[in-house]
Amino acid sequence: MMRLDRLTEVLHLFLQELNVGKVHLMGHDWGAVTSWFFADRYKEDIKSFTALSVGHPSSYLDGGFSQLTKAWYILLILNDNHLAEQLFSADDWSLFKTYFGADGFDEYWLPDLKREGRLTSTMNIYRANLNPEYSEDIMTTVGNIESDVLAIYGGKDLSLTPDQIKKSGAYVDGEFETFGIEDGAHFLPLHNAEDIAPRIIEFLDKESD
Repeated sequence: MMRLDRLTEVLHLFLQELNVGKVHLMGHDWGAVTSWFFADRYKEDIKSFTALSVGHPSSYLDGGFSQLTKAWYILLILNDNHLAEQLFSADDWSLFKTYFGADGFDEYWLPDLKREGRLTSTMNIYRANLNPEYSEDIMTTVGNIESDVLAIYGGKDLSLTPDQIKKSGAYVDGEFETFGIEDGAHFLPLHNAEDIAPRIIEFLDKESD
């Protein structure tokens, strides 16, 4: 169920059931990855697409050494012995807090992540889509996007470079716009909502004409 083809098929069927017509698609992190895949496979379902933090999969994979060094944690996640779960939860989740922690982590995030199997279920979306032992290289199957795209990045994102966003325009046939929060980190919807909301609304207004 974690595979991108299954996730996007479910979303497509859900939209059909709602009978809402074309939608403005928006996604952050793995939501953005899923949305890039959806925008390619189900072009008829969307009016526009707003990607937060993560660029087109091909742009991400071509991100070079700088992007590779930021993706070190993925190697932990793909380890067969569930090394990521062990390291991220060790020493009162110190590594996880340092790298992924956000405001209210101990109060809101940690109780949920401590539930049995919860962290593993989070990591499994990486394993289902990035581990060649489980599937073909599904990330390389995403083609060019026909709709207009707004791509937003944080200049201080610890896991993603601005370039993998900026260079995504090579894989967009529609209009491609970027918007950067230079002092923004990874969790833009959480920490920079007031900064990104006006730009997104402006984009959606234009796309709704």
